[in-house]
Amino acid sequence: MTRPDQSHSVPDFAAANGVYCAYCGATPAAHVDFRGHRGMLIVMQFLRQPGPFCRNCGLATYRRMTVESAWVGWWGFLSFVINPITMLINLPARSKVAALAPPIPGSPRQPMDPGKPLLRRPAALGLLLPVAAVLTIVVGVLVSSGGDHDQLATGDCVDTRDHGAIRDAKASELVKIGCSDPAAQAKIVARLDNTHDTFKCRQYSEANEEFTDSDDRKYFVLCVRTFS
Repeated sequence: MTRPDQSHSVPDFAAANGVYCAYCGATPAAHVDFRGHRGMLIVMQFLRQPGPFCRNCGLATYRRMTVESAWVGWWGFLSFVINPITMLINLPARSKVAALAPPIPGSPRQPMDPGKPLLRRPAALGLLLPVAAVLTIVVGVLVSSGGDHDQLATGDCVDTRDHGAIRDAKASELVKIGCSDPAAQAKIVARLDNTHDTFKCRQYSEANEEFTDSDDRKYFVLCVRTFS
């Protein structure tokens, strides 16, 4: 005797809550809206998909709009702030539809296919775009403001970052260069850390220029001899 197939769940008619999905007509459903954002450098768009939603249609809409926002929601100064707020606003609505029982069969239209969970979709990598942008900015600042001149030491030859006149430069604009390089403009006679006192360079007879600056850790003075 063949036993009934137990692999299919029995519809939970008791879950009907009198609210019907605006997209497939199924119940139970929840009165929630999902929002999205598009940043386009100068202008932006605020998107809204109104409910009610059954569980399937709600999860499908949430995932679709979040993936779209993850790729096109960051492109603008204000959008960089607005987009993550929009995604956070969607979380309570997502929780409501996820807590619903499956749509009861017999709805006027087929419920949407929710598809793969958000973090299992390649497009969700767009969520890392702001992280990559912030890291790029931080690395750029560190390289431009702290990396080169913090390594300058007594005996190094230097040029300016933009190859301009060294007498018009700041210490943070000096970069190390080979002393045999024709572009070298000066040689560091002494580096004095933890001071801003350029008068200390007078004890070095070879020095004819002084530079002072600071990085994130200490103050310093460079006593240099220019080549011309």
